[in-house]
Amino acid sequence: MPMRRTCYLFAALLVLLLAAPAGAKSFWGPLSPVEREALIDLYEATDGENWINNEGWLGPPGTECDWHGVSCGCFTEGACPAVYQIDLEQNNLRGYLPRSIRRFRQLQVLNLAINRLQGEVPGELGKLLRLRELELGVNRFTGEIPPELGRLTRLRYLSLGFNDLHGPLPAELAGLKSVQLLFLSDNRLSGELPHWVGEWTALSTLGLDRNELSGSIPAELFELKDLNELSLTENHFTGRLPANIGKPELHIVHLEGNRLSGPIPESVLDLDFLSYINVSWNAFYPTSPEVEQFFMDRGGLLGWLQTQTLAPENLVVVATSSSTVRLTWEPAFPGPGLLNERGGYLVYMKAAASDRFRLIKTVPGKESSAASVNGLKPGSLYTFRVRTFSKPHAENENIVRSELSSSVAVTLPSAPSVEGRLP
Repeated sequence: MPMRRTCYLFAALLVLLLAAPAGAKSFWGPLSPVEREALIDLYEATDGENWINNEGWLGPPGTECDWHGVSCGCFTEGACPAVYQIDLEQNNLRGYLPRSIRRFRQLQVLNLAINRLQGEVPGELGKLLRLRELELGVNRFTGEIPPELGRLTRLRYLSLGFNDLHGPLPAELAGLKSVQLLFLSDNRLSGELPHWVGEWTALSTLGLDRNELSGSIPAELFELKDLNELSLTENHFTGRLPANIGKPELHIVHLEGNRLSGPIPESVLDLDFLSYINVSWNAFYPTSPEVEQFFMDRGGLLGWLQTQTLAPENLVVVATSSSTVRLTWEPAFPGPGLLNERGGYLVYMKAAASDRFRLIKTVPGKESSAASVNGLKPGSLYTFRVRTFSKPHAENENIVRSELSSSVAVTLPSAPSVEGRLP
């Protein structure tokens, strides 16, 4: 009986040791020379002497798992100990990430956020196949997002926001099958939001605010059943909201400060879990009183419609001569109701034989309500439409154009004949 109890106690002690907090001095032995060297590379490449906290770093072999921010563990592959977490957030790291970062084969968490790291994000990070969290936000990284990150199929959290990254989202990122939270805000990313975002089937939060992304918002984004927070604020997105926006269980939506336009789909009324939505500073308009009230209830902005660039109403075109017409219209929000008064109107025209409208005149000032068009052909049929435009301002750096107004056609009178006798 005493022997059995001793065995039980030994087994329990072994379990406690294996589950002990990383860095427990009574358990961890020295790291492999490869990982020790990689830690020293990180220290030297990021000005370790001037870190806020560099306790333990560069200590003798066997102390590495006690170094500040380093956590170790034992793994089934026989690596014991090995580094599984490096957390040096907000620790005054300056310099470049060394390419030897790839040597931490068991690394699951790399958090170097809120520092002063610079240079390119090394593609060698794509070799850390066990990585679950990669946090490099709020640094000074430049260049493009390395396509090698698409190899990180176990990655759940990726934060590269608040850097100076540019270029399109590499197609290889479609490989991030496990990503749940993706933050790429406050960079200079460009190009379209690709349709393969639908491959991120585990995604719950997507932050792409304040980039230079353009094109339409892909409908595949709203097929993601776990998506609950979407933020695309202050980009250059155009086009209409996908009709299937009401499918996911969205809680929070930010679309303000883009160039989106058109009717808001009735399907938004199906967003039962939505607590907040902001579509300010675009060119949207509601399709029903229910949709308008829906946005007022969940947007926290009673005058959200006044932030939109809306097409003028009640367009009238009158021929004032055989070659001149006068257009009049009513602004969607006359007077002080309009929250952005900087902009004007664009006048479009097509002739009877023409198959498309072309821009023929810009009318400055949203207070304007009329324009004249001269030099037309007597006796001809012309069709006109007008749209509103808003100039860039503090809330939106884009030029935003409304939908076109309804079209109005007019036939000019024929030129009067000139009769008389030759002398």
